[in-house]
Amino acid sequence: MKDKELMEMVFNSIKKLGCSTKKEITIDVVDTAEELGLITKDFIVAIRNIGFRMTRLQNLKMIVTSKPNACDCGKCGAGDLRTARDSVWSVT
Repeated sequence: MKDKELMEMVFNSIKKLGCSTKKEITIDVVDTAEELGLITKDFIVAIRNIGFRMTRLQNLKMIVTSKPNACDCGKCGAGDLRTARDSVWSVT
């Protein structure tokens, strides 16, 4: 799997999910890859660095991150103690 393809999958997941955590995005990317039959050794190696892809998208100003308590979408669990350490990502 090429870096550009994984970054596109990550962006599309964030776009689809809206305000979401890294764990939610990773689950959606894996589910999408499974539906498309893209789960290979290359995919598994690439998915390990999903945070790097998210940071690159952030540097390209395609997505933004915020503190969990700053999001008020009602869907992502903002303010929940389980997500207190996780950033919340969304499309700019």
